[in-house]
Amino acid sequence: PPFLYSLTSGSWAQVVPQPERQAPKTQGWSIFPGIQVGEIFTDNIGLAPAGKEKSDFVTEISPYIQINGRSPREKLDLNYRMQTFFYSQTKGGENIYHLLNANSNTELVKNLLYFDGAGYLSQQLISPTGQVFLGNFTQTGNRTDVRTYVLSPYLQHAFGTTATGQLRYSRSATSYTKVSQAD
Repeated sequence: PPFLYSLTSGSWAQVVPQPERQAPKTQGWSIFPGIQVGEIFTDNIGLAPAGKEKSDFVTEISPYIQINGRSPREKLDLNYRMQTFFYSQTKGGENIYHLLNANSNTELVKNLLYFDGAGYLSQQLISPTGQVFLGNFTQTGNRTDVRTYVLSPYLQHAFGTTATGQLRYSRSATSYTKVSQAD
């Protein structure tokens, strides 16, 4: 297929709580909510071939939260963002996308039983030969939601300072869902 392009420009504002965001290094919990607001102009919102381009102004409002926690027996890192796009010209008017990256490790029984967990949510291409989106604001019809989780309980034992043994079970799954907007 011919190379499709989009001229995109934008301006952004971001609200970040004070004090400056720093995850705890040893112990404690930190919660950082925020919101990112931006305006994007593109001359080819759907990455259409030459002569069929449609321009649009897109407003992005994306609230997010970052949670980092450390304790003697637990670690948690969670980042979540809800991207919301409002289109001034494009049919459908708005799209919402969820982005998640979460990891945890918990010591359930001291020095013996542990549990690791992770969850991810993002958007990815359906077809590598289709239109490649330049961020979630474009409307290409070539996007899917991807959900992944990993669950892993395990036993771990230290044999003095000589060796450590580990018995682990892991269960993971990934699912794909076609995004059902004007996409």
